[in-house]
Amino acid sequence: MKIIISVLFILLSSSIIAQDTLQIEKELNALRLNSVYADSDSAKRELNNTLLRTVRAFLESDSNFYVSLKNLEFMGDLRSPDGVFRLITWNLALTTNEHIYFCQIQLNPDRYSNSSVIELQDKSYKTERAEFRQLHPEKWYGVLYYDIVPFRLKKKTYYALLGWDGNNQVTKKKVIESMMIDKAGKIRFGYTVFDMGERHKKRRVIFEYAQKSYFVLRYDKGMKTIIFNQLAPEKPEYEGIRAFYVPVMQYDGLIYKKNMWKKVENITPKNPKTNKPFNPPR
Repeated sequence: MKIIISVLFILLSSSIIAQDTLQIEKELNALRLNSVYADSDSAKRELNNTLLRTVRAFLESDSNFYVSLKNLEFMGDLRSPDGVFRLITWNLALTTNEHIYFCQIQLNPDRYSNSSVIELQDKSYKTERAEFRQLHPEKWYGVLYYDIVPFRLKKKTYYALLGWDGNNQVTKKKVIESMMIDKAGKIRFGYTVFDMGERHKKRRVIFEYAQKSYFVLRYDKGMKTIIFNQLAPEKPEYEGIRAFYVPVMQYDGLIYKKNMWKKVENITPKNPKTNKPFNPPR
């Protein structure tokens, strides 16, 4: 009888959690969609502020760290592969074609006794020479993150974060960010771990290309490589004008060795499902 009661209790608890999860997803999706389709920038910002508060309230409950929001629309809920943190990220596209990015990070409460929600402030528009700057939550190079790749450096865990930036009317960007969380739960962005074969090593890598183009930036677990398209101007006379840079059907990669992500040219990525050469849609 005790076993039956225990099983029923577990099933009931799971059902309640599932219902609560669906409710918060429904609430967040409603706020998000309303902000996306609002008629004016002032309305977009007001609705987005409510969304910010709602996401924060959800993340401030330690128990919610283990609740994944799988049905969010126009938002991402990512968890680091090692279970140290999760982040919820989204953007606000204004009528001026400006993109503002938002990200809230929740640390694992079982690892950080003073865990709290860390809200990142997008200051990318104020960041000069962004590939060489160390940044922090109050001054963050804002993007939409879509993948997290842990790596070890000097007996500590760092993370390579892959992200997308709609940027403006003429160009888009994809970004490889570096991040570390110290023992106190403080976050820093931008470590000199990217060797692109240039004069100076970089703290983050930014690829800027024509708005109309599709650019591949992904992590291949089998190859242990961050893969990306090579970029070239459409015509030689457009050299240096990023609005005319488009991907070519050749790929380079970053492989982590000797405490550095090092660029390797002309690699052949494979489709993870078929193990055949990878040819993405244009």
